[in-house]
Amino acid sequence: MRYALFGDVHGNLEAFRAVLEQIDALAPDAVYCLGDTIGYGPDPAACLDLLRERNIPAVAGNHDMAVCGKLATDCFNADALRSVEWTRDALDPERLAYAGSFPLSLNADGLALAHGTLASPELFGYILSLQDAVLCFMAQNQPYAFVAHTHVPISFVLDRNEISFSTESPLRLRVTARSVVNVGSVGQPRDGNADASFCLFDSVARTVEIRRIPYDVEECVRKITAAGLPSSNGLRLRLGC
Repeated sequence: MRYALFGDVHGNLEAFRAVLEQIDALAPDAVYCLGDTIGYGPDPAACLDLLRERNIPAVAGNHDMAVCGKLATDCFNADALRSVEWTRDALDPERLAYAGSFPLSLNADGLALAHGTLASPELFGYILSLQDAVLCFMAQNQPYAFVAHTHVPISFVLDRNEISFSTESPLRLRVTARSVVNVGSVGQPRDGNADASFCLFDSVARTVEIRRIPYDVEECVRKITAAGLPSSNGLRLRLGC
């Protein structure tokens, strides 16, 4: 089976369309969204509509939950909070209900899915270290887990009681290995590469491939400016950080 997995669209319609076009060309067996379809970007309604029209299963991200009033925003910085409030005002009740309906985690086709980590997914913790990955491995009940949230693609691998990380792509996993793969971000990459990111996983070949897709960054920046969203939202798109 071949799976396409993406997350952190963050209301960036230009990036989302570019990634979906690439996914369509690859024709995977299944497609999953790892949360934060909205927040930061100027097209939250259109991005939610695309997700729903394609019937793509999704887990909840912290921005999804915050926009819907299901998560406290005390830890959000000023620009993130302003973006959450703008996004909430931009969505009608039906779309807000849809965005608030996503589960915190999902087991699908033998894959464990969450936005941040499977260790207390409601807390939206980041997997930034090997120790963070260990906690996720302890909580996952499937050999392969996929997450987002940090906006930085990286794979953590547990094999015969040894844990490591890799940014190699494609990455071939041993039969004995378990993995936690961060798929990066469609709409707000933060690894110094402005191109949109998603993951193609082949469960038979056991290969993890991070695909990078260029898109019209300047059009999204133009919309961010026109909408009155924080200018940093657009600057970060240009810099990929």
